[in-house]
Formats: sequence, C-alpha cells, structure tokens
Amino acid sequence: INHVREPSTVESILRLMKYISLMVSSIFREDPSAIQAMKDGFTAVVNKDTPGKPGVVSLLVTHLDHLLKSKITDDAELENCLRKSMDIFSHLTDKDLFAEQYRLLLAKRLLNKRSSSFDAEKSVVGMMKMQCGNQFTSSLEGMLGDFILAKDTQSAFDTHLKEQLSINEQSSDTHNVNPIEFSALVLTTGFWPKQRNRNIIYPLALQTLKVKFDEWYRSSNNLRRLQWIS
Repeated sequence: INHVREPSTVESILRLMKYISLMVSSIFREDPSAIQAMKDGFTAVVNKDTPGKPGVVSLLVTHLDHLLKSKITDDAELENCLRKSMDIFSHLTDKDLFAEQYRLLLAKRLLNKRSSSFDAEKSVVGMMKMQCGNQFTSSLEGMLGDFILAKDTQSAFDTHLKEQLSINEQSSDTHNVNPIEFSALVLTTGFWPKQRNRNIIYPLALQTLKVKFDEWYRSSNNLRRLQWIS
C-alpha cells in the first residue's frame, strides 16, 4: 500500500459534507429528495478515482492511522474526530478494500505499540460493525481480543519465570533462564495479516527463554500450536 499522507484531502471532504448538510437542513428543510441527492453526491465524490493519485480509501485509512497514533489527550475530541472521519466510510462502495488496508495498519499500531488509545481502536471497529455487521469486523475484533489476551499471557509467564528463578537461583546450571527482558505475543493466525518469517539464530539466553515459553504455554494450551515469527 502506498501510504501517502494527505489528511487535507480527507479534511476537505469533511468540510464539504458539513457545508452541504447545513445547506440541506437550512435551505431545503430536510426534504427527503434533497437528503437523497446529498447522499448520492457524497458517494460519487468519495468513490471517484483520480489517475496517478491515491484514492479516498487509502487516504481515509491513513488519516485514521494518524488520528489513532496522535497525541490527542482529550478522549471526547479524539472520538469526535474519528466519528466524523467514519462518516466518509459510510459512503465507500469498496468497504472490503478499506477493511484490508485498515487491518494492515492496525496490526502495525498494535505490534509496534504505536496506538495512543486502545479504547479508540475499539470504538472505530465498533463503528464499522454497526454499519457492516459482525462478519465484516470479525478479524479486526479478533486482533483486538488477541492483543488483550497476549498481555495476560505475558503477565502469567513473567510470574512463572519469577517463581522458577526463585527456585533455581542457587543453581550453577548455565542453561537456566537469564534475567533478561522477554516478550512474546500469542496471536491467532486467521485474524492477523501474514507475516514474513525470518531465519534468525537466537542468542543462547534468548533461545532458552523461547523454549521455556513454548513448554509453559503448551502445558496449559495443548490444543494450540505455536509457530514462532520473529
């Protein structure tokens, strides 16, 4: 995806939508035919392709990505910005393309810890769900659910390590777990975009922790198989 940052395009569309909506309300007094003409016009604008330039789908996905990584501290302000942006989403004809591009950037935000608000992430997915139904957002909701469970899993493993280190702290075995930082996110394959696996040779201390995590996880989740991606 060519993520060209042109938030001004999205902002221009939002200003146009606000202006036309006020016109329909004040001049045409919410006349049904005027409302329908407005909706048809918005749909035509946001789905028009311009050769050589990114479409509104890509621009809207990128705009939402910037908002969800922004430093806006006021939750109400952020929610308002997201809700206005999702008004454009309602007029997109290729919502599946939007969902796929959105999923890629959602994965990057979560895995790279770039999201400024997990509640805001859930809110945007909730807005999509209201418009398109459960099936449309199943992968996105699965990603968010995985991320919550992954934190709980990591916390449980950290506790397990501390207990094991306490028991073995007098051991002279050089293969014991070393007190280094180790983080593993357990994700469901079907929810997340495919990741390219790199052939990495781990240092002994890290490889030991990797094996420990694998053994610990399988002891309580014998129906799930871990496939490590670095």
